[in-house]
Amino acid sequence: MVSAPSSLGRRPRPRATLQPARRPVWPRRTAAAAVAAIGLLALGGGPARASTVGCGSTIAETTTLHADLTNCPGDGLIIAADNITLDLNGHTIDGDAIPGVTEPNAGIRLAGHHGVTLTGGTVQEFDTGVVLHAAVHNLLRHLTTLRNAPGRGIQLEEHSDDNRIEANTSANNARSGITLLASDYNVLRDNLTHDNPLGGIVGFTASHNRIEHNTSPVGLGDGSNDNVVAGNTASDAEFGINLVGDRNLVAGNRITRNQGAVVFTGDDNTITRNVIDGNGGGIGEEGGNHDVISFNSVSRTSDNEGISVNAYPPDTPPAVDIVIRANLVRDSATDGIAVGTHSDGTVTGTILEANLVIGSGHDGINVARAATTVTRNLALRNADLGIEAIPGVTDGGGNHAFGNGNPLECINIAC
Repeated sequence: MVSAPSSLGRRPRPRATLQPARRPVWPRRTAAAAVAAIGLLALGGGPARASTVGCGSTIAETTTLHADLTNCPGDGLIIAADNITLDLNGHTIDGDAIPGVTEPNAGIRLAGHHGVTLTGGTVQEFDTGVVLHAAVHNLLRHLTTLRNAPGRGIQLEEHSDDNRIEANTSANNARSGITLLASDYNVLRDNLTHDNPLGGIVGFTASHNRIEHNTSPVGLGDGSNDNVVAGNTASDAEFGINLVGDRNLVAGNRITRNQGAVVFTGDDNTITRNVIDGNGGGIGEEGGNHDVISFNSVSRTSDNEGISVNAYPPDTPPAVDIVIRANLVRDSATDGIAVGTHSDGTVTGTILEANLVIGSGHDGINVARAATTVTRNLALRNADLGIEAIPGVTDGGGNHAFGNGNPLECINIAC
């Protein structure tokens, strides 16, 4: 999980392409000699040349692995050139599961190089599986990173920018599956993460990244701006998507069976066209300016509201000029949409417009802050009121409520 403000942990309510390597051809030799050779065929400008590689070897040419490396006591392999491919060829680079003494070890270390492709095998039981350090324009594809501890499966750090991380699996690592640390303009696509206790795809001060079509929870921490989180499936985590930053787009994700579906803080964020079903809580705005929550389908929250806007000083900023528009909210455990009901921070300028709220366990819409405008909403078959508003809320007109449990239907709003 992202290290977001401490209020996110409050209970019981969850808060807020490069060409692959050519197929190698072994030089003529006896079968026994071929089997005995450890793992590497270097394809240079001349004829194919066999060479022996072991744990800690540097890779300076396009290379295909032909055997596993096991129980490596330090780094597994170290990339030492630009514009090369390391193809694990289905093999495993295996560490000794003992943390590094002077510095963390890595299964594959790629520092300061570009144009490198890493592909096609398993990296396991190092401090961190694959480390990119100040490395740009590289491709990681079809790697499996497992049981790396105390670190992460894949880690990009120190402005490892403009890389592509595609179709990898990262599971059972001690921390997160894939992590971006001060690394921008990367594309993470079609990756699978699971059973990583501190998050699936995680970023800190990570901006302008595209995180698309992954099967993974996503958490982007403080200072993560201008990211696109789209088309992902996020399930079975504390938060499906958790953001602390500005101008992020969260669109077209499917989010199920999490404690909280989307929890975010920051300015000018857009949360739109997501399908959110069967989570403890739905979409939680926890402070920021000019955020938009629109065209989402939120259903069957088991503990909390479908959509909520709050602010939690001093941990989060005021929530100012938030727009909640054209969402469908069904079968929330408590209120369908709630404004300012759980916090004492400033919540002002909220606009609720053209939302449909059905079957909530309490009110369809509950507005506890006067500086709110309620326009053209429809509330049906909620357990208590269709719309409950405190005095001073602006009635923008066109609101309707039918079949709710309280015969008043609405308070302080004409419906």
